[in-house]
Amino acid sequence: MVEGGATVAASFVEADLVDEAVLLRADKTIGKEGVNALEGMPLSALTGKMTSRGSEKLGADTLETFERA
Repeated sequence: MVEGGATVAASFVEADLVDEAVLLRADKTIGKEGVNALEGMPLSALTGKMTSRGSEKLGADTLETFERA
């Protein structure tokens, strides 16, 4: 398990070391442009390589789970 910010997450995605990912998406944006989940990469760099295992609502937020395809 790896827990960290956008830079740590991006380094694991770039090294192809992610087997499973859990994303918690808020219904509100932080700041004008939001906060990138992966430093210098689009989120699709992670989710595009993975299969969705589903999502569930947690209040106003959404929890999404992905696994390596």
